[in-house]
Amino acid sequence: MDRTYFKRKINRLRRRIANFFWQRDQNTRKAKLRRLSKGQLEGIRQALTKDSQKSVSGCLLTISFGSRQLDNRDNLLDRFCQSFLAMTENPKLIEIIIKIDDDDDLLFYDQIKKKYQGKIHLRFIVSPRGRGYADMHIWHANAFKASSPSSLALFILTEDSEFCYEAWDTKLISMIKAHPDNYFIAAPNTLTRVIKKEGPNPAKPVPVYWLIGVEFPIIGREVLKCTQRAAEHYPDCTCWGNLLLIDSFSGDILKGLWERYRINLLIEVPDFALRKGVFSWTDCPRRSNLRNTALLEFFKPEHQKIRDDMVDEIYRAYTARTLQAIRPGQVSVS
Repeated sequence: MDRTYFKRKINRLRRRIANFFWQRDQNTRKAKLRRLSKGQLEGIRQALTKDSQKSVSGCLLTISFGSRQLDNRDNLLDRFCQSFLAMTENPKLIEIIIKIDDDDDLLFYDQIKKKYQGKIHLRFIVSPRGRGYADMHIWHANAFKASSPSSLALFILTEDSEFCYEAWDTKLISMIKAHPDNYFIAAPNTLTRVIKKEGPNPAKPVPVYWLIGVEFPIIGREVLKCTQRAAEHYPDCTCWGNLLLIDSFSGDILKGLWERYRINLLIEVPDFALRKGVFSWTDCPRRSNLRNTALLEFFKPEHQKIRDDMVDEIYRAYTARTLQAIRPGQVSVS
């Protein structure tokens, strides 16, 4: 037997051991929650959310994501917070808005809040689970509405991401301030790559295509104000569109601005954070089907029209603000 066989066997054994300890931890958490009364759970919820409506004084950046502890193998929120403190130069300038479900392990989030109190501005939004990942655009739209008015941009991350760039906040804020009009979408990629359409993926019932987009988009506040104004003309639409595809949404906005108006609002940034979870959309048939359905819906004319209207609104506001159609250095695509 070769080494590859033994390697696979060891990896399978490691996964089984990890699964055993994870499942045991899940059972312990659920047992603790069952022992709590409705009044105790409500008290924990109130403690989590009592500061959520307060603006963070001097905030310059808002980080947003949804989090789930129960039945989620990739909840790495504690590691996320540790990496945030290790790699962030000025944590007091940043707020982190986290959407959690009211049927989740609120004890876990209460412990996280207490552990990092005074170190990280954590703001929790507790609400019904709803449609789960299908409501992703709604979570982030609510985070934008709740964000501090002084925040320059929203940085979309995940609970299983970790910061990997030392003093990332100083670097990013410096790059944002170089664009005082605040019209930008930042990504660790070139525009050519971000707006590229790929596929097909041999999914059923039909193959699907997608835009490369931006996995962890950083979007200027003025851009989101524009997309919000356009969204108000459509039912069930948010400043992040009407589908869960936050990454493709950002790519399509950049694509529309470039192809329709030859305006490049992309700021190329380093990789500030990387995803560390092991879960894949294809590991869960329900989530895989949800993703494929969203990809098929994404390119439908009626949904494309919404994003085109958003692009037009950004163009009008951007040109009015800057008094020029194209900023220096933005006439070519790298």
